[in-house]
Amino acid sequence: LASDETSFNFGPAPAQVTLLAIDGATRWKYNQTANLTGVNWMVPSYDDRAWPSGASLLAVETAALPEPIRTPLTLGRNTYYFRTQFNFPGDPRGAKLSMRHVLDDGCIIYLNGAEVLRTGMPSGAVNYATLASRNVGDAVYEGPFAISSASLAPGENVLAVELHQSATNSSDVVFGISLEATTSHATGDLVLNEIAARNRGSVSHAGQAPDWIELFNNSGQ
Repeated sequence: LASDETSFNFGPAPAQVTLLAIDGATRWKYNQTANLTGVNWMVPSYDDRAWPSGASLLAVETAALPEPIRTPLTLGRNTYYFRTQFNFPGDPRGAKLSMRHVLDDGCIIYLNGAEVLRTGMPSGAVNYATLASRNVGDAVYEGPFAISSASLAPGENVLAVELHQSATNSSDVVFGISLEATTSHATGDLVLNEIAARNRGSVSHAGQAPDWIELFNNSGQ
């Protein structure tokens, strides 16, 4: 190094993390038998242990789809309910969330109980009987949609979705979601944060000025 003292402040580099995959890696709990109007089913504390589970796409469809149907559903419903959990590593402050979905017909999506996205649905309060405001022919990927990270928590999170049909006699239903996060904070536990080379400014208690590095612990341990 040419100078007597040089330091580099790296800071945690931006990182992109896949939180939910649409390719079958994510398991969804689903309910296609109940009317959950008036039930707070979208919050993390709701007990969904009795719900069956399956990988996306969860669907009934004869037309071509952008992903395989991995979990068959049953027709004849106005509304279907879905829940899944994911782990967010590190600090959620400043995280940017991006979502894509494949669905037929409309949906409302909640992150830890807070609504973060509404597609093909009327505004205001809805219930089991509410019909989607659009009719999807063949479901395709839609998005990416930037969604709020205000309700994102470090560690375990719950994403809940109510999927609405556009007609009571609909001949198809399709559901799948992917979710990614980009964060300026580190997602690992320990990162290299700063280096000082040819140190002349920071003197130790022993009167020495050694070169040094700074490690940042991003975990709670």
